Amino acid sequence: MSVVQNGEILQFVVQIQGFGPVRYDGWLDRGGGFQVGQVTVYASRGLEDRSTVDGRFGAGGRTLSGTEIETITDLRTGATCRIQWRWTGSR
Repeated sequence: MSVVQNGEILQFVVQIQGFGPVRYDGWLDRGGGFQVGQVTVYASRGLEDRSTVDGRFGAGGRTLSGTEIETITDLRTGATCRIQWRWTGSR
């Protein structure tokens, strides 16, 4: 994952094997908390993938932890599947 910060604006780019990059955009607060999200539509499959990550950077920005809530929606039927992911990492 790569992280770009410009003031309080934050962007994560995650490389997904077999798919490519997924960009999460959001904000960073002064205390190290962040919220980023993404929406991807797979038109050929009739699916929407929507995610929000709430998390926090550790002291000095060297670690992060967070929780991602991902909702996949079948755009034809409206059926949804919700997945919760835990994020942890260090640089």
